[in-house]
Amino acid sequence: MTRWRLILLLCSPLAPLAAQATGGLVGRVSDASTDAPLVGVTVRLDGGRLSARTDPRGEYRFRGVSAGQHVVEVTWPGYRPARRDSILIRSDEIVRADIRLAPVAVELAALEAVGVQDPVLDPLATQTSQRITSEDLRRLPVSSLEDAIALQAGVVGESFRGGRVGQQSFVLDGLGVKNQLDASTNGAGFRIPPDLITEAQLVTNGFSARYGQALSGLVNVTTRDGGDEWRGRIAYETDRPLTGVNDLGLDRLVLAADGPVAGGVTAVGVIDLSARIDFDAVNAPAATDPRDPRFDTPRPLPHNSGETWTAAGKLTIPMGERFITRLFGLRTLEQAFLYD
Repeated sequence: MTRWRLILLLCSPLAPLAAQATGGLVGRVSDASTDAPLVGVTVRLDGGRLSARTDPRGEYRFRGVSAGQHVVEVTWPGYRPARRDSILIRSDEIVRADIRLAPVAVELAALEAVGVQDPVLDPLATQTSQRITSEDLRRLPVSSLEDAIALQAGVVGESFRGGRVGQQSFVLDGLGVKNQLDASTNGAGFRIPPDLITEAQLVTNGFSARYGQALSGLVNVTTRDGGDEWRGRIAYETDRPLTGVNDLGLDRLVLAADGPVAGGVTAVGVIDLSARIDFDAVNAPAATDPRDPRFDTPRPLPHNSGETWTAAGKLTIPMGERFITRLFGLRTLEQAFLYD
């Protein structure tokens, strides 16, 4: 107990000694030309070790500043930075250091406004629309435009905004596409490769008068033109490394290329090949017999595989300064075993 009492006796005088070794710094920050107080100015002490802001009267204050020489820095937009060196702070004293900031003109760089015209969306049309860009198609876990549209709000399967199948319209580069056998877009018999799409617009309300034969929804697709220099893309997708029910036998190969041909004519071509074991998902009832192989681990039904072959090409031919002719070709071959 004696040892602890000695330590307390030795440490007790340190607190008042530390308090006596500090002082204070106050001052006023004003405009050098008008002497008006500057409000909200940041004042830094010793390179930012301590900082304070001026009040509505332009006053700032620092408390508990250690005795010795200090540096005060003041910066404010529209004024030249100010610095006061060798401000001597004495113990138990308050030192005043007023600072006057000289106004300085701030030179700003020229502002340039650039407007980009939307190739699909009409700003004059009052409609509810959603856009799917080529970047979205690559980022989303989808392999076709139909899969991307099915993820949008207001779409359930092939039904748009609660309408029947066939009550929607499909527009490709300004040309309406209809299955003339049943006067609908159901079963059009072709698929557009995602690598050929620039943007797709899904409209579920307030169609423009230029789009007819649509009650529940409209899909407006814009394909891309060839670029100024040749470039290509090769992609392969598969789930073969996965095991069990996660392996659906998905294989997809994409070949795409575009570039100039001659005389300002550009070309773009895409080949999209895909195949999978579970081509058309079947909602089969759950197995009830323990002897059924699907009782513990559901698997895709047999004889339900399919392949899709899609090839598309586009030529863009300038016709003078005002007109452009575009030639577009698309071929889709789909075969599948739909065992239910």
